[in-house]
Amino acid sequence: MDPYGNEAASEERASGPVSTIEPYFIGLDRAMVSLGPLTEQVYCTYKCTFCYVRGPYQKYARRSVDEIFDWLKARRDDYKIVYVSGDTDSFAPPRTAQGLDLLSLLADLERHVLFTTRYVFNRDERDRLLELRARYAVGELELIPCVSVCQLHHPGLEPRSIPSPEARLEQLRWFHEHGFKVVLTIRPFMPYIEPQEYVEIVEKGGPHCAVVLGGHWYTDPDGVIDGSTRRSLGLTESQLDPGLSQRGRLDSTYSEIEWDETPHPEAIAAVEAACKEIDRPFFMRSSGALDHLIPRWR
Repeated sequence: MDPYGNEAASEERASGPVSTIEPYFIGLDRAMVSLGPLTEQVYCTYKCTFCYVRGPYQKYARRSVDEIFDWLKARRDDYKIVYVSGDTDSFAPPRTAQGLDLLSLLADLERHVLFTTRYVFNRDERDRLLELRARYAVGELELIPCVSVCQLHHPGLEPRSIPSPEARLEQLRWFHEHGFKVVLTIRPFMPYIEPQEYVEIVEKGGPHCAVVLGGHWYTDPDGVIDGSTRRSLGLTESQLDPGLSQRGRLDSTYSEIEWDETPHPEAIAAVEAACKEIDRPFFMRSSGALDHLIPRWR
């Protein structure tokens, strides 16, 4: 995850009744799937302190790649693109091979696929990704990698099991050099981080991507996520401005639970200016990025 494939609650939500039976989520022309929780006790290999799965997130199902494919195939007319890893990093060890197997199966759906990860693939895995890209291209489909980098100087936010930001930015360059329409995903913009740090990420990775994608930070009203984030940064008091936050639902789940959506307007403005400097499109919604990357995808 990122796992941050979510759109703001202000966007149109999927029509129809709320369901808690579906194992994954379909809405806004997207099907959002993942390998689900790693174990009954551990949701994701990458236990990021700021992630919304630490809060009351409605967990996706833990299914095999064949079961995920069968579910998507049965609902194939309900979406135009598949997002992989809306709630957990499906490519993080020990499930990297399963994640790649899923990308391979999804090619048979004849739908575009976007996947987000903080994992850095090895040489053999990159060779397989190149084969997959060629396979998708035969069907005039896009396989869109999103490389997630949301900090450079606050390593406490991301566990040591996550490859360094530098390694992820190198992978971003590799994707770009090999013809992928790669997305630099800077999600979420956390108000505790100075705008200049986000600008640095753009300066290092922006020239090697197709688009830059930002996003607001979602926290639970009980303060669990804010508290874990503050502890990882060595902060004792919350510095969030309650006047900026608004309540809303996540659109990667059928849950009606409301979250606090906290913007970081200074970071947004700074990143937007930095992207203009290097002539790279910047979006705060994945739908806008897709409109740019895949004309007529809707």
